[in-house]
Amino acid sequence: MSQVERYRSTHPRDRILLATRRHWWAWLRWLPVPLALMLASFALAAALPPIAGVFVFAGVVFPLGLTLYLYAEWANDTMLITDTRLVRMTYTLLTFSESINEMALTSIQEVNAQVPAFDPFAYLFGYGTLEVRTSGETGNFRVTLIPNPDRVQRLIMEDLYVMRQQQARPDGGAQDSGQTLGVFTRPPLSPFVTSYTTADGAFVVRKHWSLWLSGVTLPLLLLLGALFTLIGGMVLEAAAIGFGVAFVLAVVGSAWFWWADWDWRNDTMTISDSTVTLVQQRPLWLQNERDQVLLRQIDNIVAESNGFFNRLLGKGNVRMALVGSNEYKEFRDVQDPLRVQGEITRRQTRLKQQAAQQAANPPRVLSDHMTIYHHTPSAPRIQQPVPAAPPAMPQFRAGTPISNPPPRVARPALSQGRLYQPNAVPTNPPPARPASQPASDKAPSVIAPPPPNSTRPPRLQGKKL
Repeated sequence: MSQVERYRSTHPRDRILLATRRHWWAWLRWLPVPLALMLASFALAAALPPIAGVFVFAGVVFPLGLTLYLYAEWANDTMLITDTRLVRMTYTLLTFSESINEMALTSIQEVNAQVPAFDPFAYLFGYGTLEVRTSGETGNFRVTLIPNPDRVQRLIMEDLYVMRQQQARPDGGAQDSGQTLGVFTRPPLSPFVTSYTTADGAFVVRKHWSLWLSGVTLPLLLLLGALFTLIGGMVLEAAAIGFGVAFVLAVVGSAWFWWADWDWRNDTMTISDSTVTLVQQRPLWLQNERDQVLLRQIDNIVAESNGFFNRLLGKGNVRMALVGSNEYKEFRDVQDPLRVQGEITRRQTRLKQQAAQQAANPPRVLSDHMTIYHHTPSAPRIQQPVPAAPPAMPQFRAGTPISNPPPRVARPALSQGRLYQPNAVPTNPPPARPASQPASDKAPSVIAPPPPNSTRPPRLQGKKL
């Protein structure tokens, strides 16, 4: 499986925009070395005719093998540019080592493309150096002998621009991770389940199962020896001695097995939607380290696997470069480090998309409160009865005889400029009589107002009324 196909199998939702290697000159420039070995072998064969066949065989086989090795080393180094990240894959055949450097596009701060000044072949063949910088120093990587560095630089910057435009959309441009794992409310008992998803959506990674197996091998041998000792004592009629030795071996083996299993199970790496937590613990409180890193502080992630057996078992390390720090946060001996790397990058990209969406659509607290206030249902109002409209007066035209004239309304009589109302109750009643004065059976006399043209009576002298 090629590097591109392998990456597509682990990141099915990424769209690869460019897959490139180093320039072919990076392989061709080493061809003088096997050619020189071939010429030297042929020269020795000509100088020593008795053993000329050995030198001829060596002069053909070794230069050819070296040429094929140099080609394989050149072909195994791949650089991928996708719609979400920048990936650099490096393989070393002699040491069976693998390194995958993955960087999210949103972490890129600067991309530099330059052509070596004193290299005439660079101008002739069109290769150069590409340097990608982030906010930190450990997350930067530099690729030499890259073909068309200006084109690659322009593609990265355009891809970054499109990525930020997608983040500014209302939906945020979020993508699904594409990974479906079993959900566990507690860690699984099987040591061969090295990664699982918790009920709250966190992705938990444990150490490779080979570390568990290497730790419990000797305890299991002790337990097996205790069983054989017990059986041997019963066969040789030394049950007491066999039982005692078997008991000691069983106790030591059980305690050792518990120690190794507990130590393996409590070294975890938890990837949540906002943090990455690294836990290193040992039994009996000998070690309890808990390191938590925010996803937004991670510059880039490196997944590497060194050695033949590590490559065969799929075991490697995951290193995270932090913003503003020269040190890596590392979790060693995990299964399928490329998958762990992809999980961190996906959650980091999704977190940045959510932050960009919130920045594009800030919450409007005051307007929301006013909307809620205006839409609050008020108390029910009592509807007053509408008064009936008065009957319309009939319309008459001038010169038209009235057949049914309207009834005449009697007007009240006027007396002294006042409205005369018979049997009306006076609005200002007379003052109440004091209790000491006896009531009279006679009705009070009413003095009528004088006529308009009458004369006033003379004022009494010496006494005021």
